[in-house]
Amino acid sequence: MISGSTTTSSSQREEILARTFSGAKWMLYLSASALVAGFFTNVILGRMGVEVLGFYSLLMLIVSMVQTFFVFGASNVFVNYLPTLATGQRPKFVLTYTLIVYAVGMSLLAICLLFPSVLQLVFRSELDISAGMYLAVLVPILLAQVLIWAILQSEMEVTVLAFSQNAVSWFYLVNIGLMAGLGFVGATSGAGSYDYIFTAVVLSNVLSLVIAVRYLRKENIKVPGVSHSWFLPAGFWKFTLSVYVGTLFNFIILNAAPVFILRELGLRELGYFRAAAVFAAFVAWVPSVFDKSFYPSFCNLVSRRLPTDEAYVRFSRLNAISSGFVALVIILFTRELLGLFGKEFSDGAYFLLIMLSAGYVVSTPFIMVNFALVTAHLKTPYTMAAYAFGAACGVALFSTLVPRFGLEGIALSFIALQVILFASSWVLTKYFTHSPFPGRAYLIVLCVVCVGFVGAYFFGTVSFTNALTKLGLVVLLCAGFVAARIVTKSEIKEVLAVVVPRKPWAG
Repeated sequence: MISGSTTTSSSQREEILARTFSGAKWMLYLSASALVAGFFTNVILGRMGVEVLGFYSLLMLIVSMVQTFFVFGASNVFVNYLPTLATGQRPKFVLTYTLIVYAVGMSLLAICLLFPSVLQLVFRSELDISAGMYLAVLVPILLAQVLIWAILQSEMEVTVLAFSQNAVSWFYLVNIGLMAGLGFVGATSGAGSYDYIFTAVVLSNVLSLVIAVRYLRKENIKVPGVSHSWFLPAGFWKFTLSVYVGTLFNFIILNAAPVFILRELGLRELGYFRAAAVFAAFVAWVPSVFDKSFYPSFCNLVSRRLPTDEAYVRFSRLNAISSGFVALVIILFTRELLGLFGKEFSDGAYFLLIMLSAGYVVSTPFIMVNFALVTAHLKTPYTMAAYAFGAACGVALFSTLVPRFGLEGIALSFIALQVILFASSWVLTKYFTHSPFPGRAYLIVLCVVCVGFVGAYFFGTVSFTNALTKLGLVVLLCAGFVAARIVTKSEIKEVLAVVVPRKPWAG
């Protein structure tokens, strides 16, 4: 009887694990294409000048600000409430919540425009006026965009949602590429180029919004019309406010570096950071994509009272293997990669890219899995407290080190913040779930960082001999992992199953 129950539990667990990545395939492929498009967009702008790339990074920061600070709750609110509401209640709730979002967003915009000193918390004084104008144009567009995306997510239209979200990066590439090819960007003065780049950003987000809206109309998904009755479900304000506060903390953690670069340094240094961040983002790519799959998997296991230890360890190793290999390549070939932007970037962003890549690989593979598991055990207030602690540490680190050390201060603050976030996430995971420490996964990460640092230090200059030596280090380390069974063949198959169109977890 016990044996039969154990077998059933094991088969249920394997079924959940087998379905973990199947729903995220399209998100993976589309996000990969968007990552490539974003990379080429940044290269085009970087080749035109460090300040030009810095200005584009400024616009991306503003877009992120609007999608975080100006949206009161966003996708989590619709995802949490819409599926549970009766058919007649949904249009009323969508209309009511939309009005609330626009009321909050426009109130924040008015504060920024009427009291420019507020913008000085993020931007240097000479950028206040421009930032205010950019906000005035982008806020109405981006609020609508986020709300439509939230409806798609609540209706589980994952493919359309992924297409609309990732199409923005391709529109950036096409629009900026066309303007650069026609001579509007790069050939004109700095201010003239900036106007055209801003136009391309606005146009790209409008096109993405049109795609989402057209799909809603085509599939007859109900969109609210004019109504005299408003509706908010029970617990709306408490839930939405808590989600909003949590997203603010997360925004601070993710954007503290560019904000302090703008405040203390300038667009030139922001351009260097943008070039480094473009490459470092590849390290966190797989963990960030599959973060959306880890959480529902853990929720299914917890709700069925199935053990989560095996899934936790497997997810951690998957993240460590995929991100570790990418981080190793980036750290070793930092100067060659930055050379795509130009010689100036190879020197100005060299140390920064190495530290960003090391910081991501030390924390990202584990933070997302840890918080997903803790949240699945219904300990969300503690994850929010961890994010709040991380945000406070980030502000303290950046405000202390950046004015004194410049971009080197950014690099040191970033890696210290990642270590703090990893430590806090692991403490929560161990306390609430009693999960085993993913020692083998973390050994992979530590080996990658050590070998990467040694190779970058001794073979950092660009030469054919050094390139062959660094390539040999990559091969030797990977072979060593397999020979020592730190990474097994079955785990390599699991990683490959993520990126190739085959049944996940096969073999």
